[in-house]
Amino acid sequence: MRTTCEEQPGGRVCFEEMVNLSKVLNQIFIGALVAVGLISVNSIREWWGTPNTYSVVILFLVTAGLYGIYKTGYSRVAGIGLLIAISIVVTYNLFIAGGINDNVVIVFPVLIIIAGLVLGKKSIPCLTGLFLLEVSGIYWLTVTGRIHPFRGAVTVTVQNFLTVFILLLIYGVVIWIAEDALERNFLKIIDTENRLKSTYDQTIRVWGKALELFDQETEGHSLRVVDLTLALAREIGVDESELEHIHRGILLHDIGKMGIGEAVLNKTESLSSEERIQIEKHPLNAQKMLKDIPFLEKAMAVPVYHHERWDGTGYPFQLAGEEIPLAARIFAIVDNWDALRSDRPYRKAWPKDQVIEYIKNQSGMKFDPDLVDAFLSIVD
Repeated sequence: MRTTCEEQPGGRVCFEEMVNLSKVLNQIFIGALVAVGLISVNSIREWWGTPNTYSVVILFLVTAGLYGIYKTGYSRVAGIGLLIAISIVVTYNLFIAGGINDNVVIVFPVLIIIAGLVLGKKSIPCLTGLFLLEVSGIYWLTVTGRIHPFRGAVTVTVQNFLTVFILLLIYGVVIWIAEDALERNFLKIIDTENRLKSTYDQTIRVWGKALELFDQETEGHSLRVVDLTLALAREIGVDESELEHIHRGILLHDIGKMGIGEAVLNKTESLSSEERIQIEKHPLNAQKMLKDIPFLEKAMAVPVYHHERWDGTGYPFQLAGEEIPLAARIFAIVDNWDALRSDRPYRKAWPKDQVIEYIKNQSGMKFDPDLVDAFLSIVD
C-alpha cells in the first residue's frame, strides 16, 4: 500500500492508501511479458526475418529490461517506459503492416488504461488525443500515397477511418469516466477510513487519560514518552507506516493496570510479594483487553511486552533478546528514562546524569545494547 503521513498532536501519523500502484504495475508487467513473449514466439515461427518479428522481439527485450528497473523501485519510470515502448512498436507496425485497419489498433485502449493508472486520469484525454492524431495522420498518409502499409491488398476507406476514430474516441471517454468514478470512490473510502482512524485515535487518547486519572504514578507519562520513542524509532530506521502503531501502543502501554486495585497502584510503601504479582499481571490484562480489537493488533507489542528484559528475566513471558518485539524494546528504554526522571510518591526524580549511567549499566541486561547506543546519541 502507498503510505501518506500527517502531523497530529503527539507525533506523525501515517495512513495507507487504497490504490497499490506497485502491485498494479507488477501485474501489468507480467501480463505484458507473457503477451509479448507469446506474440514473439508466433512471429518467429511464421514471419521470421520480417520487420514485424524484429519489432516484437525488441519489445519483449525492452519490456524485460523495464521490469528489471521496476523491481529496483523505480515503478513510475518503468511504467512510463513501458507505455513509450509499446506505443513506438504499435506505431511502427501500423506504418508497415495494416495501417489503421491493423489489429494492433486494439492496443491503444489498453495503453490509455495503463496511462491512467501510472500517470493519473489527467493523462487519459492527452493520450487519447495523441492516438487520434496518430490514426488521422496514418490515414492521411495512406490516402495520399505517401505510405503503402497495405501493399495493394486492401483499400482504406473513409468509413474505415471514421469507425476507428470514433471507437477510439469512445474508448477514451469511457475510460476517463470509469477512472474518474473509481478515483472519487477511492477518495471517499480513504476519507472515511482516515476519519475512522482519527476517531479511534481520539478514543485511545481518552483511554490513556482515564488511566492517568486512575493511576497517579503515570500522570502525563504516556504523552511525554511519545515524541522520544518515535524519535528513537526513526533514528534506527523504523518505517513511517509502523510509527502510528507504536504511537497507539505507547498511549495504551499501561492499560492493563485498569484491572489492578487502586490501593495497590498508588501505594507509597514497598509492595508485598502478592501485590508485586498483581502489578506484573498488567501486560497480560492488556493482552486480554486488546486482543479482540483488530484495529489495535499491531499496537499490542508495546502494552504486552514492554516489561520483558534483554537477558530474559523480565515478565510476563521471559522473552530474551530479539524475541522481544522491536517496538517494545524501543519503548522500554524511553519508559525507564521518563520514569526515573519523574517524581514518584515513593522517591524523587533522578538527575539526568544518574539516569544515563543507569541505562548504560543496564545495556545488555535490561535493554537492547544497540538501542541504548542510539538512545544515548539522542539524549546526549
